[in-house]
Amino acid sequence: MSEAWIIDACRTPRGIGKQGKGALADMHPQHLGATVLKALAERNNLNTAEVDDILWGTSTQKGTQGNDLGRMSALDAGYDTRSSGITMDRFCGSGISVVNLAAASIMSGMEDLVIAGGCEMMSMTATLRDGPGIIDSGNLRLREKHPQPHQGRDSRQFRCSSRPLRYSPSGKASATGWSAAPCRRLTMAASRRASSAAAATICWNSSTPMPPEHEDRPLTWPYWPTKLRTSSSHEEGCERTFAIATKEFVGSKGKLTGLKTVQVQWQGGKMTEVPGTEKAWKADLVLLAMGFVSPVGSVLEAFGVAKDGRGNARATTEATGGYQTSVDKVFAAGDMRRGQSLVVWAIREGRQAARAVDEFLMGESTLPR
Repeated sequence: MSEAWIIDACRTPRGIGKQGKGALADMHPQHLGATVLKALAERNNLNTAEVDDILWGTSTQKGTQGNDLGRMSALDAGYDTRSSGITMDRFCGSGISVVNLAAASIMSGMEDLVIAGGCEMMSMTATLRDGPGIIDSGNLRLREKHPQPHQGRDSRQFRCSSRPLRYSPSGKASATGWSAAPCRRLTMAASRRASSAAAATICWNSSTPMPPEHEDRPLTWPYWPTKLRTSSSHEEGCERTFAIATKEFVGSKGKLTGLKTVQVQWQGGKMTEVPGTEKAWKADLVLLAMGFVSPVGSVLEAFGVAKDGRGNARATTEATGGYQTSVDKVFAAGDMRRGQSLVVWAIREGRQAARAVDEFLMGESTLPR
């Protein structure tokens, strides 16, 4: 087979990831894995004996996440014992890596049906840490060659005059290194000096209004709560301005010299300029972070499809006439209808839209929703 097809995808709800907090904190990691594996089998009427392999990604493979989490989760989900499983670790990339390996296995012709996924119980892995979080498993010879602290502690360890400066987890200075607080202060000061040497001023402009410091609604997956987020990069010396839009770039002899902006306000999901708020900025470098805005307007206009307030195709999701646009026989789903979102939404709406089209053409449908 020269192609690999993704038949379905699912995941568990997102948890808090803090020890002892959240609805998922007390679950066994194998239960989480079994939940999605069971759902895949039931939704697609899989004969699990025909599943050639289950490839699973897990970083912290010890404690309740040890002993081949993929295989154990499959057995807990009721899979046939002939369906094998393997668990692998790649720092911050196990899940996507096993998906790639599954696709490669199918495309090579070695296997026909493979399930790939992953699980990491962050509320549990915090309890398994030994010492300061060094990830070389106690190999001191390797540590001399490649000091590798846990990612969350990288900012507290840096090199000075080719000698590694280490902090003491207790916060007290010791003969082997510095305490955590002085390391953090020196790191931040060094970052500010480096930024100042490279740029006199760093500005961060956004056309959206300034979000609140705290989200104004419960955290409900898959929606991302709107609130003001300040990263370490912002703290290093960045001026942030909200509700401002770029109108024009200014240059001379092919070289950028500045830009012109205007304050904006939002009403009913539409952005309008505020008269008399134009401003000129000097600039040597401008970086654009555009993201996904809306579908290409000319495509919708060519079909005569009505748009919603955000420029997406207007289409209902009701069972009767689901995903039909304002134009007869034209359907829209996924990002075209809802705007930028997660791939799981695209998969779900794609399945539902296929069923709606089938019902429209045939009068009924046996396709799954």
